[in-house]
Amino acid sequence: MGFTAHPPDARQATTRLSAGWTRRRVLSQAASRGFTAIELITVVVILGLLAATALPRFLNLARDARRASLEGLVATLQSAAQQGRARCAMSPTCSLAQPAWNLPHYTEQGVTIWTHRGWPTPMGRIWVDDWNGSVDNLITRPADYDRMPHQPGTWAGVYQLTSAPTPAHCKVTYQLDSASDSLTILIDDSGC
Repeated sequence: MGFTAHPPDARQATTRLSAGWTRRRVLSQAASRGFTAIELITVVVILGLLAATALPRFLNLARDARRASLEGLVATLQSAAQQGRARCAMSPTCSLAQPAWNLPHYTEQGVTIWTHRGWPTPMGRIWVDDWNGSVDNLITRPADYDRMPHQPGTWAGVYQLTSAPTPAHCKVTYQLDSASDSLTILIDDSGC
């Protein structure tokens, strides 16, 4: 680059130096036009790859949220069952040793809660599919869960998450063992 004293043309930029000298700088035509097509395509491809990589993570967030909801319901049922068992132990009409066919029960806020060996039953009074007096009366069931009808011959109450892709496989099962005094609460999250 040399220093000259001639006037600049349209494609040259000049910088005035001391003593009247100017420095010429030639501007490239590509720099003055913006991005090339190759540059734009490269940016679009990179953004597409980033979006394709991030999308599965966002989809897993919804599944993780449904799983967390199931775990929250499990904790609620466990707490209600433990409190129900403690109330049964204190009630004169209930016993931790009585099976459901002896109709053991206690009253909670005006509702008769039926028990099996101290645990609140999943279906209310045995042989009656009305859910009144069941563990369901002890919890505030979230609105997005459906309580499934009691299946004869089982000691289980099933709560399905209705917003899941496959509600039949996104559920919590409250299961009593008819022969012992154990309670099992199961999660099936394969359809969440």
